Amino acid sequence: MADFKKILVPFDGSPPAVKALKKAISIAQKFKSKVDVLFVREHVQFSGALTETLFLVEQETKQLEELTLKKADYILKKHKFKKAKVMAKEGHPADTILSTAKRGKYDLVVMGNRGLSDVDRFFLGSVTDNVVHHVHCTVLVVK
Repeated sequence: MADFKKILVPFDGSPPAVKALKKAISIAQKFKSKVDVLFVREHVQFSGALTETLFLVEQETKQLEELTLKKADYILKKHKFKKAKVMAKEGHPADTILSTAKRGKYDLVVMGNRGLSDVDRFFLGSVTDNVVHHVHCTVLVVK
């Protein structure tokens, strides 16, 4: 088995993402790895939308991000795992995960089989499917 020194976990707070984070922690403890948890905030555009509507959507998105990051922090603390960083980025989920994995030179991506916003594509969510087929490193998909 390869050494996994840097593990990336895309995390949206869904049950499959929680399972993936727990699996990543387990792997990281065995390999003494670092785990980075990534929340991707998808930029939503409304053509011709009212300023008030955009403001409310932004506020809701920020609250979701904050709660999701707190959930990831809670799971890491519950498992007494300290070699971790929790971060948020804005962009298209699959593209952001792929670019983060490449730039960060991760050895492993651990992710759930589908998330909160994915439209199921056969058995995998579309984001998971895209990452599996295009990422440069090993991927573990957790059901």
